[in-house]
Amino acid sequence: MKLLLLFVLLLSITTVKAGYYGNTTIDHYDPDSGFYYKAIVRSQEDSGFLSSKKGISLTTNIAIFDPVTNQDKLLFKVNKERHINLVLFETVYKKQAIQFYGGDQRHIKNNQHVPERTLRNKLLIGIRNNKKRQTELWVAHKNGDKLSPLAQVSFDSTWHLDIKHSKLRVITIKKGTFNIKNYPW
Repeated sequence: MKLLLLFVLLLSITTVKAGYYGNTTIDHYDPDSGFYYKAIVRSQEDSGFLSSKKGISLTTNIAIFDPVTNQDKLLFKVNKERHINLVLFETVYKKQAIQFYGGDQRHIKNNQHVPERTLRNKLLIGIRNNKKRQTELWVAHKNGDKLSPLAQVSFDSTWHLDIKHSKLRVITIKKGTFNIKNYPW
């Protein structure tokens, strides 16, 4: 019985660790634009807690393929170390709400009774930076053009997309103070 409990404990630690380092699986066609997105993944050895040099995979770039023109490109031009842990984009307007591909849906708020509108031609990309303890949020057109940084969100802060008001909001609460920054979506 003790051996079984030890096995369950080790399995749960491994599962939690996998979620911490978790990789964003990107392998999807956008039903609105038709573009195909594919993660560029790099494997690295993990030498962390309980490691026996297992490999972990990190999404370091995103390939964008246009099936109409048969052209492809990488979202980030410079090949550098990065850990893309989020990609979000609008896919369809349905039942008075905007549906999204990717990411964690907890970042999508105020998405009921949204007036019908054209879908945003935007990708939202999150890059996790453990050394700086922050996530860098970037935006680009769905074809990868006009890539630019939008916001830096510390691990102590939260953020969400307010769909009805077309805003990305970064919320920070420190020492009893409340700070909110708004960015256009």
